[in-house]
Amino acid sequence: MEVYASIRMAHRVRAIQTKAHQQDDSTELSVRCRPTQRRSLDTFQLVLDTAALLLERHGFSAFTTNLLADEAGVSVRAVYRYFPNKHAVVAELAQQMNRTWRDAVEQAGDFADTSLEWSVLWDGYIERYVAAVRATPGARAVLSAMRDDPALRAVDDIANRHYIDGIHAALRVRNPNLGDDEAQAAAVVLMRSTIAVLDAAFEADDATARRLVDDLLVMHHALLARLLESKASTRR
Repeated sequence: MEVYASIRMAHRVRAIQTKAHQQDDSTELSVRCRPTQRRSLDTFQLVLDTAALLLERHGFSAFTTNLLADEAGVSVRAVYRYFPNKHAVVAELAQQMNRTWRDAVEQAGDFADTSLEWSVLWDGYIERYVAAVRATPGARAVLSAMRDDPALRAVDDIANRHYIDGIHAALRVRNPNLGDDEAQAAAVVLMRSTIAVLDAAFEADDATARRLVDDLLVMHHALLARLLESKASTRR
């Protein structure tokens, strides 16, 4: 169960659809239809690629479907054929980005695999994730939207819950003597601190970002060493 890789963005998409139906049609975030023909596939991808550039340039609040259509050189109707609103565009874009990031992170290995050194795995997750996000146009803007927009934030919280569950389960595999409550608390700390620090790192200059990531890893190593290197841990 890879910590940053095992949770597919499908969790996020299913959660988006559920949350959207609980709200109203204006926040419907599922894709209306998926293209099958080459020309339609090209248009679909063009819309998403253009959205990434516009989000990076203007941010989510200034991003509109009219602006997207104009910049992509397609009709607004073409955009609405696939996406009911700008939220759905961002949700689909996030799904695509996550596949790229997942592929990069999965190369580090499985955190529940006790034959692998936990510190090397954890460092690999963080470093590969950071590198993948930085290499993706529009990634920081998409992550920001998922944190800041009310509809998308609820979806992001649900997705993060799955990550926490994955970390919790992996910790229990690595140290069966670890109490369930202790493993749960540690998983929350690891996930929430990662989100907060990496969000700051993505907005910082390179030197500051490097310090933030290094300090995050130092903190994580201290916590994980206490949990995983003391097999004498007892259940609480």
